[in-house]
Amino acid sequence: MAQNTKAPFNQWVETANSLGRQSASSVACPCCGSTSLSVRDVEYGFGHDRGVQRYISCGHCGAFTGVAVRHAGEVESPTLRAAE
Repeated sequence: MAQNTKAPFNQWVETANSLGRQSASSVACPCCGSTSLSVRDVEYGFGHDRGVQRYISCGHCGAFTGVAVRHAGEVESPTLRAAE
């Protein structure tokens, strides 16, 4: 695996937003710049606690994170949160 640096969370948020508009093959990893990202969206919860967690990982440097991209009841711009 390539040497990577830890990207600030706001770069991961921008990456998650970009992945909502573009394919993973055209979005660069915020740690190493490679376009070998894998994306998996997982729904969680029930009723008003329901949402979508987006897991992003890089096949080149091994960096990964999870970002909450949508919660039930949110109508306007969703708040992205880290999965820590």
